[in-house]
This record gives sequence, structure tokens and C-alpha cells, in this order.
Amino acid sequence: MQLRTAITCLVSLLTLSLGACQMNVSMYDGPDAGYAVASIAVSKGSTYSNVQLDFRSRDGKSDSYLFWVNDEAVLAPAADFRSATEHGGVATLRLRPGQYEFYSFGVTAPDLGYTPRVAFSVPITIEPGKVTYLGQYLTLGLPKEGLFGGEILGAPYFVISDQQARDVPLAVRQTPALGALLVVNRVPDPAKLGVPYFRSTPMPRS
Repeated sequence: MQLRTAITCLVSLLTLSLGACQMNVSMYDGPDAGYAVASIAVSKGSTYSNVQLDFRSRDGKSDSYLFWVNDEAVLAPAADFRSATEHGGVATLRLRPGQYEFYSFGVTAPDLGYTPRVAFSVPITIEPGKVTYLGQYLTLGLPKEGLFGGEILGAPYFVISDQQARDVPLAVRQTPALGALLVVNRVPDPAKLGVPYFRSTPMPRS
């Protein structure tokens, strides 16, 4: 699956507000709208230049993605959050209530891009008038030698963690209306997903 361009995002049927990488998309504006909040992060010094998580409704009627540009690798807006070990952006999506899923991803590095070789689905339920928190997706990869020498990151995987205490206040800062809504924590458990691309802890380095 090829990485979609910003043109695809412009005609998406979902809302995406990514503080560190603003994108213009159509939004669901019905009175029963629900919200999803998630964050994408990379480790300090990561050679990944951008990360995309593909997101769609289970009925196939809407399709979009979360997109994070590594501000250490390219000229990009500053990260929404930064620590001694990682940095990233928080996304807020305004959605029609229903069943959704993460179903693919795209990650680029200096030498090439990565997409999944195995089909997967991370199910998501969006309820009317509520904020569904989906966790942080820290993008990591085992090191490999780059085309021009030096060490870069190879095939990526995501460490899912619960960063609600940090991410939801950042989302409220971006979208103040969220402050009045109930937050439902639905961070996926990688052990229950059975998907090789998602883990709860980093892989050990050989």
C-alpha cells in the first residue's frame, strides 16, 4: 500500500487535528459526534522522517490517517510534547459514532519507506458525545546499516502506551469543546491484538 498524499487527506470524511502537523480535512458535524484522541511519537534522534497510521470506518465509508512529521529530521512545526527520550504530536478526530479500525501504516526513513506485509485490524469504538482515548503509538525499529553508511532504523513497529494524563489536556488545548465531555479510555492491549506490529514494550536489541 502506497503512502497517501495530502490530497487524499483533503477529501477525507474524517476530522484530523494534529497540533504539530495541521491538515485540512472535512469533518463530521452531526450533533451526535464523538471524538478520538491519540498521539504518535518517535524516539529522540530517530531517523524516521514521518509516520502515518491509516484509519477507517469498518463499513468502508470513510477513510483517513494520522500523520506525524519528525521535526528533528525535516523542517516541520514543533512537537506537541517532548521529553528526554521521545517527542511527538497529539491528534483529535471528530467522528460519526460507530466502529472504526487502524488497518495500515506508512513510515519513511532516509533510504526507503515501510508499509505492513501482514494485514491487521485494531478495532475502535466511537460513542456519541464522548472522547475515546486510543493511546500513544511510539514508532521504533531495529537498527540497520543505511544505503550511504551509518545506522538507520529498519522495519518499524509501534509501542502502545497509556499517556492519557498528557495527551488529553493537549487535545483540549487544541479543541476546547473536549473539556466538557466524558473521556473513555480504550487503549488497545497489544497482547490481545495478536498483531506483530504492536507491542507493549520495546524489542531488545541484539
